[in-house]
Amino acid sequence: FKQENKMSKINAYGDEENIVMTLDDWNSRWKKKHTAFHLPKVNENLVKHENVLLDKQKMSVFVPLCGKTIDMKYIADKGHKVVGLECSEIAIHDFFNEHNIKFNKTKHPTSDFNIFQSEDSSVTIYQGNLFLFNSDVSGKLDATWDRGAFVAINPSQRGAYFGVMSEVMKVGAKYLLNTFRYDPTKYCGPPFSIEDQEIAQLSENRFTITALGEFEAINDRQRSWGLDSFTEKHILYLLVEK
Repeated sequence: FKQENKMSKINAYGDEENIVMTLDDWNSRWKKKHTAFHLPKVNENLVKHENVLLDKQKMSVFVPLCGKTIDMKYIADKGHKVVGLECSEIAIHDFFNEHNIKFNKTKHPTSDFNIFQSEDSSVTIYQGNLFLFNSDVSGKLDATWDRGAFVAINPSQRGAYFGVMSEVMKVGAKYLLNTFRYDPTKYCGPPFSIEDQEIAQLSENRFTITALGEFEAINDRQRSWGLDSFTEKHILYLLVEK
């Protein structure tokens, strides 16, 4: 995440932070355990759409900005290879320790990424800046599960983000993306709202798009932000030959 000088806000934990989030902001949240975005169970939308996303055996599945999501263990337990990407070493250690998974830490030989890998090699998490990540680091990947990464990055970086996604995946790879839509005049994010038109523009000449559905997902947490509507949408992308 690049550093930008923007206005700040008081977050849900009473801390002042930038509206434009930086790596330091996210690392601070993990250090302070300000991680209400973490789900204590497998994401129900991954379960709902897993037969669409994970339609082959032993797939390599990218989970960007993975935190300590339980989704990674769920995917690995299905026989797939998980490739996570996370900036916070605290989150990475939490994931392995909370699931009693033995792991090793090494330095990537040709990049600045640290590599945390389970002893059975079913889960590999790269620690570093997502915008420096590419297939030279991880190899080309079969699929991506994006529950909270795209909606967390700064809106000005969305084009660069889609560039990373399209570069790191194989032609024909599937990319299941979770997005949100709400009134940005009432809440500034993150997670950030995005309209369908911008999604179409970002994915043009990169992906074909299939909308899998949307629903009203507002809960008490979002109501506390001043929102009265919080639409969650699931989109399946198929990477095309360029």
